[in-house]
This record gives sequence, structure tokens and C-alpha cells, in this order.
Amino acid sequence: MIDVECTCGRVYSVPKRKAGRKLQCKRCGAVVAVPQPGQGRAPAGDPGGMVIPFRTPDDPAPSPALDLAAPTRRCPSCGFADDATVVVCVRCGYDHRTGTRLSDPHEAAQESARLSLERSTQDEAAALTRLGLLSLTPAGLLLGPYVLLRTTSLRSDLLSKPAQGRLGAARVQALGGFIVWAAALLGVFALLSQREERALVHDSTICQNRLVRAGAVARSQLERGAWPNPARHLRRALEDVAESDPRLAPSDLRCPIGDGLYSYRARDAEELTSGVDPGYLLLWDQEPHADAAGARTWRALRFDGQVETFTTERELEEALARTRFGHLQGEGEGSGDPAGEGTTSPVGPTAGGAQRTQLARFVALADECDRRDPFLEQDLRVEEAVFSERTGVPTKEMLPLLLESKDPAVRRRAARMVSRCELPKGLRREWASELIQTRDPELRFAGGMALRRLGEPWLGPVLQAGEQEPSLREASYRLAGKLAESGAAGCEAVLREARAIRQRQGAAGDAALFTLPPGAFSHVARYLADQELGDEAVAFLFSAGKQGRPAVEQALRDLDPEVRKRAFVVTLRLVEDAVFSLDEYLAAVESESAAEVQASALAPFLQAPVAPTQQITGWLLAFLRKPPGDPAGTKGRELLARVGVAPLPTEPGSAEQIVRDLAEEGDHDAVLGELASRTRLQDDSLDAVLEAVLPKIRAAEDRARVLELLEQRPYVGSLEASLASIGDEDEEVRVRALRVLLRGQGMRTDSVRRDIARQLARRLKDEEGPLARRSLLQLCEGRYYCGRYPDADKRAKHTCSSPLLGALKSLARGGDRAALRTLSTHPSRAAVDALLELMAGAKGDYRVEIRELVAQVTGLQRYPPDAGVWRRELRKHQDAVDRSLENAAERERDRLLGQRDRSRRLAESLGH
Repeated sequence: MIDVECTCGRVYSVPKRKAGRKLQCKRCGAVVAVPQPGQGRAPAGDPGGMVIPFRTPDDPAPSPALDLAAPTRRCPSCGFADDATVVVCVRCGYDHRTGTRLSDPHEAAQESARLSLERSTQDEAAALTRLGLLSLTPAGLLLGPYVLLRTTSLRSDLLSKPAQGRLGAARVQALGGFIVWAAALLGVFALLSQREERALVHDSTICQNRLVRAGAVARSQLERGAWPNPARHLRRALEDVAESDPRLAPSDLRCPIGDGLYSYRARDAEELTSGVDPGYLLLWDQEPHADAAGARTWRALRFDGQVETFTTERELEEALARTRFGHLQGEGEGSGDPAGEGTTSPVGPTAGGAQRTQLARFVALADECDRRDPFLEQDLRVEEAVFSERTGVPTKEMLPLLLESKDPAVRRRAARMVSRCELPKGLRREWASELIQTRDPELRFAGGMALRRLGEPWLGPVLQAGEQEPSLREASYRLAGKLAESGAAGCEAVLREARAIRQRQGAAGDAALFTLPPGAFSHVARYLADQELGDEAVAFLFSAGKQGRPAVEQALRDLDPEVRKRAFVVTLRLVEDAVFSLDEYLAAVESESAAEVQASALAPFLQAPVAPTQQITGWLLAFLRKPPGDPAGTKGRELLARVGVAPLPTEPGSAEQIVRDLAEEGDHDAVLGELASRTRLQDDSLDAVLEAVLPKIRAAEDRARVLELLEQRPYVGSLEASLASIGDEDEEVRVRALRVLLRGQGMRTDSVRRDIARQLARRLKDEEGPLARRSLLQLCEGRYYCGRYPDADKRAKHTCSSPLLGALKSLARGGDRAALRTLSTHPSRAAVDALLELMAGAKGDYRVEIRELVAQVTGLQRYPPDAGVWRRELRKHQDAVDRSLENAAERERDRLLGQRDRSRRLAESLGH
């Protein structure tokens, strides 16, 4: 498709096959040439490209020839000259054939709209011309502005000149009619207003006289006392008086405006007394009057009988806002002593005499109450009749004014009266809520006490006041104590406030911020386990000292284990103050049935900076012998691990005290477990204590376990301590003791080996148990305890222990083959001589067995079982025999030295 754009802006899309042809625009009638493809849109009037056959691009293009003889024709509508063959003007669409211009639908619509607007404008102009004439009548007050507004909004270009002239005349008529009739109406209004004002001036005089008469009657009634009584609508009370008092007619209670159409407005349900503010309004106009100058005013009867005039309604409203005793709020900075007791006068120097008298009476009454009950603790009550009689003003009227006084002394007296006087609950609550929000602590204290009388939460403001004002502190604490004594709910409130005070002050420490009476502690103890209040409960009981002891003892017997846990916390703190003894505390722990509570009671000892004392250690050992429950036992064992460990107290418990406990009856699992710990393994002094206590341990199982401990200890004393049990009455214990000597980590010095060998020799004669005897003979072998050896830099030589050698020879002579084999393990010439001596006295197979052992020890061949032959051969092979014995002794010495080195390294790793 090829896009062709006309001079009027319209674009046509035609097929490519029509390239080079002409197209006539349907909108304006212009003829446009369709360009060849690729040439874009052809400009209007462009006949398109011309193709010249048989011509190459290199040939110069022929110059276009201008045909000046071609005929042209000019459009009579727009003047555009175009080819004479064109029948429709390409610019404006004029058709030369019909003599008319072609138009599109858009132009036709615009022309139709223009004609319609012109006709409607002409019609409206004709209507406004007719309304202009009507504006000359009284209707011109309304039609005049309308005609003026509409005539100025019409388009004059759409009207003919005569029509425009008629429209201007209508405008003048509308303006003149409106002015004439408006002026006439204003004149009438002015005349009527003057007549009304003259009537109002007359009525205002009558109104003032009526108000004065009503005031005189009201004052005469007040001379007899408070009035109206009972309190009711004042105007109705005056109407009742008017029926019997000739000075006042019923018409005097109505405003003369409109021939008494409006009655005077009056106060509702208010009681008047002699102390009412003189400027207090009693009766007032509902509608304004005109005074002599014609100004509109309102009149009102004051309490003092005067008639006050107001020029604006706002002034009247402000005057009506006065309260019956508003004059009491006008005091300045007082001086003087109206109460006669050295108090600052609440009455300023400009106050009137009645005001001074009323405030002085109030101060006197308030001070009398304060002398009898200075801190509102006695719940002193002031009846309404007494207050009104003493001050001359009702409570509900006087107190709110005095609470806003500029004198702090007056405000404080009034605040205390809020708690003492008879008031509706809602009003007392409202005033108390305002008082507790003030910064003055005395006002806050009084507001809290007013809430106390209502039975609402009051302690917070009272204690806050005590924080700020020292003179109130003791009283606030007393009141808190009374509340805590009253029961669980009161006690909870006290604990919460104490917690709040501590948070505000950032107070640290365990002591309570204030004290409570003894009767409160039983309630306090109930909150020991409370997550929020438990700490405060502990603080109160701890600070109570001896007075709190009964409550603490009761808490130790409470059914709730959490309460008992916290009770132990308090008890331990009281131990520090000597309220409880340590024995009493430990006895309470021992009698506790719950293991978790016992564990909690022992926890503070673990947190102490020093190890347990002798007293605590003794109790702990007895406690662990029972045994306790698992949680308590765990804590007890942890505490046992600190016994004798630095830093130590004045009378410290010790490892020796722990070991001695093994001689007592009971379960020693905890003690034995502690003695097996690495800490106790480092203590080389335990061996001597274990040696002394071991024979006194009653249970064979415990003695065996002690020997197991000795087996792991790398000190010389562990061997000596075990040696004491090789003669134990229980064979299993004897076997365990011999096992310690056989496999124990103890260091085997020459002196120890010599002593043990001597004890083993003595035990050989008495041992009858087969298991113990077998272990005993094994220990009697030469590689364990028999023989003394020089240092490693010298030749080894086994020197037998004479008692041990003698004991083995004696048993072997009696036919004890095991003893004989044990004797043969000693690589020394003395052992060989003993074997030869036994060979000389032996017979049969026993003699042959001895020969085999001698050959094994000496390293010689097997000679006949004759002692003489063997002695002769030994002399012949003396050097070979000595070398064989030295080699065996060398192996023994290396083994003993290795064992000694292992023991030394183990002791060094333990800190020795």
C-alpha cells in the first residue's frame, strides 16, 4: 500500500498498482498524484516521477520545460490559480461546474451549531426586554438584579444593532426599578424601628423596677436562713412568695417585652446562703432591651440586689458563668492570721469582709480537723450540716473554689477536706483524680486518701507523696502497713507499690524500702514464690528481723515448694543477722521433704566466696550419709567438693574431716566419690588419714572402695595405707589390699619395699584364705618388694629381705610348692642356698622339682638332685652363676625404676 497525503491533511492508502495515477480528495476535492513505491508520500500537486525509457543514469537529465501557454483558471471562492482542466479547487473545494463549494460533515455541523446559538440568543434578548418593563414595578426588587445579571452575560456579536439597543434599555429599567423600591422599603423599616425602640426604652425601665422588687423580696427571705429550702427553681420559689407578699406581684416575674411574653430566666435547684457571691446572677432577661440611647442591652438581678446591664450577649454569658461562691477564688497572696493560730491567711488584702469571714471560718474548721487527724488516718468525718454552719457555704460550692486558690495553704486544707466531708461518690472521685495528678505531694497525699475512702486504689499516690515530702513519709508507710495487715489483697498492693518505688529510685540491696507491722508478714510470706513480687516479699521479711521469724517459719512449712525455696533464702539471710542459728537453718534443710527445695537451700553455700566451715562440713557429711534426693545430693556433692579448698573460712572444713566421716554409719557414696576426684588425688596428706581410718570403716564394701582409691594414688603413703588392710577380717578386702600393693600407682622406694616385705613375711604365716594367699605369694616374688638395689649406674644385685626369705623357706620346707616357686623368683645367692638346703631335706618328686627350680635360677644344666653335687658345681661355675643372677636382678631393677618413674610423673601431673 502507498500512503498519499492531501493538502487538507487527510491521508489515503492506495494499492501499489495505482502508482503514477491521480487521486481526488473526498474532503476538499483536490487532485493529488500517487507516488511510486519507495518515494514516500507525494506532496500535494506533485504529478509524480516521470520515467524516460532508453536512458541511462549517466546521461544528463533534460531540463524541465515550462509550458507557459498552458491555460489556468482562478478560483472565485479563495482566488487560487490552478490548471483549467481542474473542476474542483484543491484549496477550498469550490466546484466550477455547480458554482458551489464542497463542504464536509464537520463543517456542516459547526455551521448548524452557530445558527442555533444565534437564534437562542435573540430569543433570550427579547424575553429580557419584556422583564425590564416589569422591573419598574415592586417586583423590581427581585427582577432587577436578575435582569442586570443576564443582560451582561449575553454575546452582543450574535445580535443585530436594534436588538442591542432594546437590551440596553432593559438594563437601565432594571437598575432604576431596583434602586427606587429598595429605598422605599428601607424607609418603612426605619420608621418602624424608631417606634419599637421608643417602646423598648419604656419597657426597660419597667423591667429594671421589677427586678429590683424581686431582689428585695429574695433578700428578705434569705434573712430567715438558706433559701429556697429545699433547693428548687428560684423563679418558682418567688412565685410562691408573690402570692402572699404584697411587695411582689406575679407579673413582676415576667419581662415587659411583648406585654410579659417572656418570663425571667432563673437558676435551677440551687440553694442560696448568706455567703453567696454578691455578683452572682439570680434573674435575667431572655431578650434584649433598648436603653435611653437606643442601644440594645440585657439586664440581670444580682445577689446584692443591684441590676447589672450588659451590652452584648457574650458579656451576659460570661456573667452567667459566675458561680455562687466565685468571689472566694479572687484571693491574692494573703497575709494575716484569720484562724488565730499562726497560719497564713488565705484571704488577700483586697478581699471583701464577707469573703474574709468565710475563708477564716473554713481555715478554722480545717485546722481543727488537722489537729485531731493530721494525716487522715483516723477517718474523721465532717457532716454537710456542720460544714455549712461553720463556714456559711455548702461543701460542694466552697471546696472546688478553694481547690483552685492561689494560696497553697488553702489548697492543701481544701484537699484534705475532700476526704473528710460528705460528698457524692462521683464528685469525690473526680476531685481525687485531679488531686493525684498534681505535683504538690500534700495534694497528692490528700487525693490518695480520698480514693481510700471510696475503696479505690489509693496507695500509689500516698507513697509517691511520701517519697517527695519527708513529713508525709512516716504516715504513708504506716498507712501501707495497715493495708498490708488487712489481708492478701492489701498486701499484694503494698508489694507492688514497693516494687514500683524501688524501680523509680533505682534502689539496690536486699533491704526493704520501709517496714511493715508484724501482722502483715503472714500475708507477705504468701508472695515469696510470686515472680513479680517475690523479691519484695523477701526484702520485707529479711528487714523485719525477729518480728518476721514466725512468718518465715510458717513459710518453711508451706505446701507450695516454691514458697519454701524462697523462705530458705530469707532464713539464710536472717542467719547472718543472728535471727536464726546456722544449726536451725541446717536442721530445716534436713527436715525438708522435697529434694529440689533442699538443693535450692544448699545453693547459697555454693555461691559463697569461701569454702564451707567445719560446722557446715559436719552437717553436710551427715546429710549425705542418708542419702538425700538426687537434686539435693548433687548440690551436696558440689558443696563437698569445696571443703578444704581455698579460700578458707575461720574454722574451715578439711579433707581429714571428710575421711573421718567414713567411720560413721551410713551411706558414704558421696564422700568416696569426692575422695576419688582429681582435687583429692592431688592431696598427698590423705594417705596417712586413710591409713588411720581404714580399719574403723564398718562396711567391708566401703573399705574395699577406699582401697580402690589408694590404688590410683601415686604416693608412698598409699602403699602404707593399704598394707594396714592385708590382715582385714574380710578376705575380699584383704585381696583388694594386696591388689593395691601389687598394681597400685604408689611409689616403691627402698625403705617402703623393705617394710612391706617384712609385713608380707609375717602375714604369710597367718593367711588361710586361698584367694588372699595366692595374691600374697605373688607379692612375695622377688620382683615386687624383696631386695634392695643400688643406683642405675652400678651393677644390679638382688639383696633378699631376710624375714621374707625365711618365711618362704619355712613354708617350702613343709611342702608348700607355691611358696617354693615364689622362693625361686628371687635372683640372689641366698635364695639359691635356701633351695639347696630344701633339696637336701626333700624326697621324691619334690626333690626333683627343687632341682628344676635351682637349674632355672642358676642357668646351669640339670645335675642330679643332690645338694652336694650342686654345691660343687656352683663353685666350679661361680662366675656364670653370678652373671645369670645379675642379669635377672638387672631386669628386676629396670622394672622397679620404670614403675617409680611412672609414679613420679603422675604425681607431677597432679601438681606435686
